[in-house]
Amino acid sequence: AAYEEVKRDLLEDLHNYLITQGEEQDPWS
Repeated sequence: AAYEEVKRDLLEDLHNYLITQGEEQDPWS
């Protein structure tokens, strides 16, 4: 389903954004 691909892309963009904004905190550790 196309919406799953879009959702995955959005989650990746959000993940990358949070990493860029919070490298020092590293919220994904």
